[in-house]
Amino acid sequence: PVDPPGCYQVLQGAVWTFADQRLPAAGGIRDKARLASELGRCGVDSGVIRGLMELLDSCEEGIYGGQSPDRDLSPLLVRAKDLLKAADARLA
Repeated sequence: PVDPPGCYQVLQGAVWTFADQRLPAAGGIRDKARLASELGRCGVDSGVIRGLMELLDSCEEGIYGGQSPDRDLSPLLVRAKDLLKAADARLA
């Protein structure tokens, strides 16, 4: 059985790790508004930023809202990969 809160925590951690690695000047961002601002300052597309904020919101809902263990998380994982790749390409 899948542990949805655990999956959401890993996914959320991946976004914050990405921010730490790709935005080192931002000094350990752990605030969504600050992350969005820093990504925008670095030229990341507003649609990608919005998608990442929605992803983090989904993770919080999954961690704290209690999701069904039968929920298919594959689309969310694919979306996360696509968003992080798009942001990474702009930061390269």
